[in-house]
Amino acid sequence: MDVKNWFRRRPSDDEIKEELEAHVAMRAEHDGVDEAAARRRLGNVLHTRESMRRVWIAAWWDALRQDAHYTWRSWRRRPGFALGAILVLALGLGSSTALFAALDRVLFRPLPYADPTRLVSVGLLGTPGGSLADAETVLDKAYAQMWSTTPAPFESVAAMDTWTCDIAEERPERVRCGPVDHTFLRTLGVRVALGRDFVPEDDVRGAPRVALISHGLWVRRYGADSGAIGRSLNLEAAMPLPHVRIVGVLPPDFEMPLEAADILLPSQLRPLDALAPFGTLIMAIARLKHDVTPERAKQMLAPQLPEMLASMGPRSFAAAWSVRPLHDRRVGDAARVAWPLIGAVAVFLLIACVNVANLLLARLAERQREFEVRAAVGAGTLRLARLALAESLLLTLAAGTIGLLLAFALLRTFVAIAPAGVPGVGDASIDVRVFVLAASMVLIVGIAIGLWPAVSLFRAGGMPRLRSTRSDALGARPRVRFALVTTQVALTLALLAGSALLLRSLWNVVNAPLGFEESRVVTMTAWLSNATKYPTAAHRSTFFEELLARARAATGTLSAALSDAPALPSPPLIGSIDIAVEDQPAGSRAPHPRIGIREVTPQFFETFRIRLVEGRSLLEADWTGEPAVVLNQSARRVLFAGERAIGQRIRPRNATGDGAGRDPNAGWYTVVGVSTDVRNGQRVTDPVNPEIYVVARHGTWGRIGRLSLRTTAGAADAEALLRTIAGNIDPTLLVTFDTVDERIDRLIARPRFAAWLLTAFAALALLLAAAGLYSVTSYLVAQRRRDIGVRIAIGASPRDVAQQVVGEAGRWIIGGAVVGSALGWMGTRVLQSQLYEVQALDPWSWTGALFALAVVLMMAVFSPAYRAAHVDPVSALRAD
Repeated sequence: MDVKNWFRRRPSDDEIKEELEAHVAMRAEHDGVDEAAARRRLGNVLHTRESMRRVWIAAWWDALRQDAHYTWRSWRRRPGFALGAILVLALGLGSSTALFAALDRVLFRPLPYADPTRLVSVGLLGTPGGSLADAETVLDKAYAQMWSTTPAPFESVAAMDTWTCDIAEERPERVRCGPVDHTFLRTLGVRVALGRDFVPEDDVRGAPRVALISHGLWVRRYGADSGAIGRSLNLEAAMPLPHVRIVGVLPPDFEMPLEAADILLPSQLRPLDALAPFGTLIMAIARLKHDVTPERAKQMLAPQLPEMLASMGPRSFAAAWSVRPLHDRRVGDAARVAWPLIGAVAVFLLIACVNVANLLLARLAERQREFEVRAAVGAGTLRLARLALAESLLLTLAAGTIGLLLAFALLRTFVAIAPAGVPGVGDASIDVRVFVLAASMVLIVGIAIGLWPAVSLFRAGGMPRLRSTRSDALGARPRVRFALVTTQVALTLALLAGSALLLRSLWNVVNAPLGFEESRVVTMTAWLSNATKYPTAAHRSTFFEELLARARAATGTLSAALSDAPALPSPPLIGSIDIAVEDQPAGSRAPHPRIGIREVTPQFFETFRIRLVEGRSLLEADWTGEPAVVLNQSARRVLFAGERAIGQRIRPRNATGDGAGRDPNAGWYTVVGVSTDVRNGQRVTDPVNPEIYVVARHGTWGRIGRLSLRTTAGAADAEALLRTIAGNIDPTLLVTFDTVDERIDRLIARPRFAAWLLTAFAALALLLAAAGLYSVTSYLVAQRRRDIGVRIAIGASPRDVAQQVVGEAGRWIIGGAVVGSALGWMGTRVLQSQLYEVQALDPWSWTGALFALAVVLMMAVFSPAYRAAHVDPVSALRAD
């Protein structure tokens, strides 16, 4: 059969009849008989006409078209039902599609590399609570020495790092550079789009510098000109990198495993140079052999662990290898936020389905007489069930179309409010993969919500007679109605409880004591990338000291200080494995967490208003006098437990410093004060780490300095002031600005994102639950209008009638609350890792959720109860 005929204009019944009559006349003339005989020879005329119709359209397609036509006509008669059901399903389907699109690249989509399941991140994890507790790292010197040949578990291994650098040319530009092994792209299974890859000769110490540039940089800077291959770049980073020759362009869809990079450079770690200032923590990735699992790889690497620990420091890193899939390292703890959100949107979609299923059952009962008539004129049970199922499928199809449009808007919202650092969210889009999922959800939801109405028709068997008064022959029986409403209420309570717990946790995070005052502090980061202007540490110190002096003298300045690390709350750049204490034998203290070292100038504690609990702050005299240091309380407990700290002398033994920003031969520092602990981890909820603040010395500054300014002016005015001051000293200087408030906002972005998103789903679920309860209660009041009229006629008071309606709805609410409490208890335990100073069974959160549920649902019942109490018995009896 030609499928094209299904969509062409088909002849009408009159045209088919006319054609058939013409055929009978021609047959009579041909056979020499009258038309009556010719018609008898033709057989059943009605059957013949149906056969003629099948030439134009298949039977199942014709039935589907008729069902769609009947459904559309019924929707026109009851537009409120259709519009409400479509909007409810559109909300559920649209939010589900948008959230899947946002999290697809985080959780489900494989990494864009060849055979990505064999790619692993390998190294040592930091001690729990530290900034490196969730990241495998190795020391570059140990990596180059121990893995000069590929370890046994791997086919290939490569190291990588990223840092900021500047293109110091006619069009200066700040970019991200990534020193990598020459095996980096081959380990990932990626080929360059233009030019060549790195070769072993490029990755030798002292070899001419070459680079691979990203496709975006190639288009942006060179206009996608193939002549860019062979050209040179002048780069400025920790040291000048002149005449870096471009040898290749990366593919357009290339992604770095972790942080993005615009330029890849050979790391040139080998051959080892004993005098080279190694000391950078880097990431190592590897491709497993086909028959090796991550667990097996850890066992095979075990013999190398003592040597690696000796270089990394046993007091700073866990005493075990970590080998895990690269996808898990890339996702990190984002999965802890993503999975609860997926669960929440799935529950929300289920609530929407239950709501619409309830509406369909109520509508099926209203159409009982229609189905009786159809059955009386010959429609079979299967035909009627198919009609009911077709309506649900058409509902979900319409809802899916609207939901897809809604998903585009919701996806932009999700991406806008998503916290920074979640990989892939910024590139989220509704592509073919997401569209297929959306279409699958439409089909599944359509069958799910239409299944019970179709089953109800089969369950009814032969349709009741036209005079039957059975109002529940079709639709929801009391038990089914109770189950649906209870399920909806239970799921809503589970969402409300989860959102209440996350909101309370967010409140605790926002109000957690930071140990300093964040308001009115602006930070400027200055990058001295011009090696010609600032060739030595003395030149850099002169610049930073002049910058600090001018900032302190500016109008509105309360205090200002310099630091080598990002402003609080941020971890220090460099930490120490151990701190030597004068007159204490080495190893006399128990193993302790990594102690952070922050190099600061006087007025640092005044700028951030960090309280001193012992001793004094750093003074101007400490710049040129005896080196001074202030400990935080955690560092004091580690170094001087039970002893007096003031006046003691300590000396950091630097394990990973490269000398930038600090004299590597620094001697002893005298402890002059003890400050309160300051939260400066990757998250506000991270435990406080021990930290020391050493006074900055002239001639020790690196190329990056952070100026923190406490001012009476606003953030915009302070930024303009600092920009002017820096520009007056060096007009070519690259500077960036932020406020401490902005840093804190970034730290609490993830808990805030999870809390607000789950709360939005919970609020919508509560709205749907209220609408569902309202519609069911209204339907029951309308169905029982005659019974209510009789009761009022024989003496029942309006109060008694209202109490009956409210009591029945109250039983549904109580049943749903009991089931929802059990579901919520099981579900909120999954959220425990997301909570801060709140338990999953927090009574205040559960009480608030139950109160909100009861108030909103009882408000939904009020209107039907009011209508029931004011039924006119005379009009009710006359309408029967």
